[in-house]
Amino acid sequence: MAQIQIAVLVGSLRRDSLNRKLAGVMGVSVGAMGTSMAQQHLRNILSYLEVPTLGQPEAFIHAREDLFNADGTLGQDSRKFLQGWMDRYVAWVKKHAA
Repeated sequence: MAQIQIAVLVGSLRRDSLNRKLAGVMGVSVGAMGTSMAQQHLRNILSYLEVPTLGQPEAFIHAREDLFNADGTLGQDSRKFLQGWMDRYVAWVKKHAA
């Protein structure tokens, strides 16, 4: 199975550095519940920092053999799901950024 690396990028540790910036949260884990717990914790932190966060759809991706094709690209079902999430996120940002 392909390795999955996750990075969280923060421009500054100052409390106001993320204030009112729009965020979306998704994650991948090898366990069925791992990313859900991590996402809930991150959502709590983002709420404290006053970062509006997309509520739905949630994306709890289970890292399984069929997540990626043999060449490392996303499988068709995975791509369709993630594209739907991204489309929803972009629409949400456009709605709230104005």
